[in-house]
Parts: sequence; C-alpha cells; structure tokens
Amino acid sequence: MIAVTVVLVLVCAAFGSHAGGRLDEARFRDGHESVGRIDEVITHSSGESVDNYDLLVSAVLPDSVTIHRKIWFGAGDFSDADVGQAVRFRHNTLDPDDLEDVLFGGWHGVRRRRSEPHRNPQQSRALYADAHVSVGMVDEVMTHPGIPGSGSPSHYTLVVSVDLPGQRTLRRQVQLGEWQLRPSTRRFGRRIRLRHNTLDPENHSDAFFDGWADEPKD
Repeated sequence: MIAVTVVLVLVCAAFGSHAGGRLDEARFRDGHESVGRIDEVITHSSGESVDNYDLLVSAVLPDSVTIHRKIWFGAGDFSDADVGQAVRFRHNTLDPDDLEDVLFGGWHGVRRRRSEPHRNPQQSRALYADAHVSVGMVDEVMTHPGIPGSGSPSHYTLVVSVDLPGQRTLRRQVQLGEWQLRPSTRRFGRRIRLRHNTLDPENHSDAFFDGWADEPKD
C-alpha cells in the first residue's frame, strides 16, 4: 500500500511539473527575449537528496539598462565554472530587479562543461599554431559585463563569418577580453583575423583571435 502511494505521489508530481512548464511557456510567449550571462551559481544542498541550483543572470538591454533575474534550475550539473556562460531567457517586464520574471530559454552558443579545462592564452595559441588563418567579418558583438566588486572584467563574444572559396562560409564565435580591443581606439574592429583548425562551417568554437585586420600584428 505504501509503494502504491509513493508511485501516485511521483506521478502527480510529474504531471504537475509538466503542467507548470506549459503554463510558464504560455505566460512568457509574448515576452521579451534577452541574451545574458550567469553571474553566480547558488547551490542548495539538503544532504538527503540531489543538489538544486539557482542561476543569477544579468543582461544589458539596448538602452544600457541591466536587468537581473534568478533562474531556478532544480537538479543539474553546475559549478562556479559556469559563471560567465551565455544564456537566453524570456521576461515580461523591463524591471531591472524583478528576479522572478524569467523563463530559461537555453544556452547561447556552446556551453563549456565543467570537465573541460580553462585554457590560458598561451595554451590556446599552441593549439592553433599550425591552423588556418582567415579574415572574417564581425556580424554581432555580445557583451558579458564583469561582476561588480568581484574583480571580474567584462568580456565579449564576437560572432564572425568567414567567406571561403566555393561560396562556403564559416561561422565562428571568438571570445575576447577587454585587453584585446583595438589598441588605437579601445573599440572593436569590423574585420578580424582568426585561426581555425577545421573547415567545418558550423564548428563555432573552433576559433582563436589573431588580431584586427586593420591593425598591424605585434
């Protein structure tokens, strides 16, 4: 009898979760969609069940207003290594601090798994020492603001397209820090040099920043 009761509770919980998800989708269907970054991963540990997580995220809107939201993720595979990851989310208001006004929309770009090591610039340069060198056009710039008070500087994701012979186009995402902006103006260039090990048109993460095309190489 106890086993039957447990099964019924789990089934009801599953149906309730599914219905709640459908209601959330309907509630945010006509909302704004923004791309932001994870500022903090909050872990809730009970000691008796799997850990649950809240993701504190922020996004800079076109009018330079920064909004903050808290995404409840339940169980998952998160750590501080996810700070800085780009995410999509929907929100119905432009209130900067309405933390609960949010619906997770997915990862923006490729999510680095915690098992993947951070690479420093020297390691990255060695990985691309014998790579192709191309000049591409910057199609989009996504800004990931630094976390106030943490000493974490802003960084950027550049969406770049490279036209190859035979009417082929590579799509790449290039990660930049503040120190890699154009030295003459401290701004972004329109054309960028990048290294890539493959000619896979959709291998977005296969890219290494090699300088601005209109700036002399060091």
